[in-house]
Amino acid sequence: MGQVVLHFEKHGKPISGSLGHHIDRTEGMEWSYRHADLSKTHLNKVYHLNDYCKMKYNEAIKKRIEDGYTSKKTIRKDATYSVNVMLSGSHDEMKEIEKEPKKLDEWINQNANWCIRQFGKENIVRFNVHLDEKTPHIHCVFVPITEDGRLSAKDFIGSSIKLQDLQSSYAKSMERFGLERGVKSDRKHQTTDEYRRREAQSIQKIEQLHEKIDNLSKKNLLFGLDDLKKDLKAGLNGYINSVNETFKEKEQKILSEFIKLKDGAKEFMNSIENREPIKSKYIPPTDVQSIVNNSNLIDYFLYLANRGDLVFEKKSGKEFIFEDENKTQKISVSEKGWHDLKSGEGGQIIKAIQKHQKLDWLEAVNWLKNFNGDISIPFQKTREKTAKEIVLKPNTYAITQITDPSSRKLIEYFKNRNISFDTLKNHSKQVHYQVGENHFYGIGVKNVEGGYEIRNPFSKMKFGSSDVSELGKEKAEAKKIVVCEGITDSFSIIEILKRAGKNLDDYRFISLNSVTNVQKFIDRYLNQTYDSVFLLLDGDTAGDEATKKIQEAFPQGKVRDLRDNFGIHSHGYKDINEHLMKESQKQEKKQTLKAPEPTKKGYGFKR
Repeated sequence: MGQVVLHFEKHGKPISGSLGHHIDRTEGMEWSYRHADLSKTHLNKVYHLNDYCKMKYNEAIKKRIEDGYTSKKTIRKDATYSVNVMLSGSHDEMKEIEKEPKKLDEWINQNANWCIRQFGKENIVRFNVHLDEKTPHIHCVFVPITEDGRLSAKDFIGSSIKLQDLQSSYAKSMERFGLERGVKSDRKHQTTDEYRRREAQSIQKIEQLHEKIDNLSKKNLLFGLDDLKKDLKAGLNGYINSVNETFKEKEQKILSEFIKLKDGAKEFMNSIENREPIKSKYIPPTDVQSIVNNSNLIDYFLYLANRGDLVFEKKSGKEFIFEDENKTQKISVSEKGWHDLKSGEGGQIIKAIQKHQKLDWLEAVNWLKNFNGDISIPFQKTREKTAKEIVLKPNTYAITQITDPSSRKLIEYFKNRNISFDTLKNHSKQVHYQVGENHFYGIGVKNVEGGYEIRNPFSKMKFGSSDVSELGKEKAEAKKIVVCEGITDSFSIIEILKRAGKNLDDYRFISLNSVTNVQKFIDRYLNQTYDSVFLLLDGDTAGDEATKKIQEAFPQGKVRDLRDNFGIHSHGYKDINEHLMKESQKQEKKQTLKAPEPTKKGYGFKR
């Protein structure tokens, strides 16, 4: 019989990282599962055991804690927010199970039922089956919320006894699939006090100390009490030191054994996840040449820019110029090769992959083989759409490239304004543009006339005709219109609604981009179908006048000014973004978990 594999990985506060992308096989994040066979990824299975499993990875973890955590205690910074449970078995047995679809489904269902019993159905935020790696396996991610509302991984997997019980329980549930538990250790767990007492009993008696105790008399107590105290203390200290020394030696030995076991577990997990380096296999030179010929070096560097490793700066003639965020690299890339203008390093596509993917030559060739085709297509389209270099007059502009947001500096800038990467990704683009001979980039939103509103840490730019923008995909079925003065304000109300658990599909988000566009907004949206129009313009005189104009144009009872609900006025917050930032700072100081519920505080979104 084969052996079961049950492995636990604890994770802290969900901020970023590649685990969610790896488990969900996020498109565009193939680097996080680069050892998967992409031709088999469609075979993977995703199970929605509850509504959390339908959410994005990090959001699901945060939402489960928000819903389930009821303790008054502040969650520690080093707390375990989630546990990734890997469930599998010996390679040969798992491949046999995989061959029979019915048996595979039974194995998956058995695993799901076991996980629900052990961790609670409502705690599970992911249950995904991977069949595109070396050995079939399951990722079950759960948030360790206890029945009494605490966040405690210790209650689930916090001791060796609990882990042994879980291993035994899991092995028992997998018996009918020809899988059993590995060799079980007969070592029993002992507390520190039990260990010390046992060691104390095994040490030779201190004869002088016992003799003093046995020979105690009234005379001793009357005339030799001080000496007696000193002797007893010395004897006890010697005895305690002897016990401590023995304990430390055993403790170091156990620690050394633990480290070895941990390293061994990592190696084993690498074999299960197929993360070990690709084994050397001979590839005929003709095949290597074919792989290289079917690739495009510029597409690969656009992939690196999309991943956030580099930033596209400009296109100069036939060359694409890339930099890193710290400007330590400036790389010229063309069909002929790449060259770092600062370090002098350069070469062809295989060398670039070796450098940036940290692979050896053979691994790089195999990586490129996987990259060619479906993965590279979006970057090929971006390359083809990138504008040709234009010689511009001073103070004239040209948009040179439009991609998904990837610049770490831009993402960090908006993060500091409490705007998440998820909001940027779903409602904006990263726009590269040229002004005269200079090249820039920022976060941009297209307006209804095809122009762009662009923001970066240094400037606000408007390209093309000035008009209003509707963020994200136009949703004609949404009956609630939210109007803000600028794109950052629109991002902010999206964040507030997400924190309140609102369905964003119910709303259309409009950015005026300037109060001078009020009449354009009225002309475009007055006769459209809607239930409510919510106004969240700035708290200054211009914002007051624009709000009044919209209220007078739209039917009474359908348009509402929500600025007072968010404290936006001449003596309060200047706009909705300042409200979001200040309220978030207050929440952090209070160290509370739950975001404010707008409907409970009268923010006015519930009708």
